[in-house]
Amino acid sequence: MKELKRSILLWVLFLPCLVQSQTWFQEADVWHYELEGFVAFRGYERIQYDRDTTLHGQVAKVIRIETRSINYWADDPAVNDWVQERIVREHGDTLFVYLEETFYPLYNFSLEVGDTLAFPIMEVGDVLCHDFPPLLNVVMETGEMELEGETFRFQRWRMENLPFGSSAEALVLEGIGVIAIDFPNWEEEDGELAYLFYPYNGDWRCATDMPRFDFRCFSNEQIDYTIGDLPCDFIVLNTKEQDDIKQFQIAPNPIDQSFSIQLPEAEKLESITLFTLEGKAMKTFSGQDTKNLYIGDFRSGMYVIRLKLADQRLAFGRIMKL
Repeated sequence: MKELKRSILLWVLFLPCLVQSQTWFQEADVWHYELEGFVAFRGYERIQYDRDTTLHGQVAKVIRIETRSINYWADDPAVNDWVQERIVREHGDTLFVYLEETFYPLYNFSLEVGDTLAFPIMEVGDVLCHDFPPLLNVVMETGEMELEGETFRFQRWRMENLPFGSSAEALVLEGIGVIAIDFPNWEEEDGELAYLFYPYNGDWRCATDMPRFDFRCFSNEQIDYTIGDLPCDFIVLNTKEQDDIKQFQIAPNPIDQSFSIQLPEAEKLESITLFTLEGKAMKTFSGQDTKNLYIGDFRSGMYVIRLKLADQRLAFGRIMKL
C-alpha cells in the first residue's frame, strides 16, 4: 500500500510537467495563411486553439479555423467569413489529426534521419482518397534552429508520392509545422505551399480546383514571425480599388500568337497568369514582361487572365485565342 501511495504521489508531482510539455496549439499560438482558389478566390485563413475535448476516450484539442475571402470575379465582390473546426491530439513527440474515425500522425519529432512518416492523400473536405498511395515524408535532417530568438527542433523532409507527380523538400519546426517548401526546378516564393495541415493544401490533394495555402505568419507570447511585408490579416476590402486596377488594356484581343498589356503608369505588376475557364493555370509570365506574351501553342477558345500587382491586389479579364 505504501508503494502504491508513493506511485500516486509521484504521478501527481510529475503531472504538471507532463501537461506543460505539450508543444502544439498553446492558447496564444496563432497561424495565418494566404488563401487562393479557383482563379479569383482570395483571402486568408487564421488558425488557433479553441478548446479541449475527449474523443474515443482520448484527450484532444479542437482547433478553430477562420476563413475570410473575396470572390473578385463576382459582380459585387464582398467579404465572406466562415468557421470550421479540426481535432488534433498530441502524444509524446507526435501530433495527430482526426480523419474518418482515426487519428493519423501529422508530425513526429521522434523520427530519425532515414525514417518515413506516411499520411494518406486527401480528396474533398476530410475525405481520404484511397485510390492514391500515401504521401511519404522521408526525414533527411534533424536538429535545432533559432527563429526570432527562440530555439526549435526542426526536420527536413523529402516529400514523395505527391499527386501531381513531383517531389519536394520541406522545412518543419516543432510547434509550428511546415514553414518552407522547395521544389526542384521551381522558383517558389517564400512560404509558398507551406501549410500547418499540409495534406489539406490544394496541390497535395487528388481532387482538382481545391484551395491552396501559403504560410504568412505565426505568433505567440514569445515570437512574431512573418514572411514578407503584408499584414497577417491582409485582404483587399475596398472593391473600388478592384475597379481602378481593372483599367488595363490587352491588345490584340482576340489573339493569334502574342499579345501585350498596358497598365496605368503608377501600377507595377508581379505576375501575369492565364487560366482555362475551369480554373486550370496554363501559363505564368513575370510582371516585368508585358510585351509580346506568346500563347501561340494554346488551343482556340476563351481564357481568363489574372494580373497580380506588386501590392498584392488582383485584376481579372478575358481573352480570346484564335
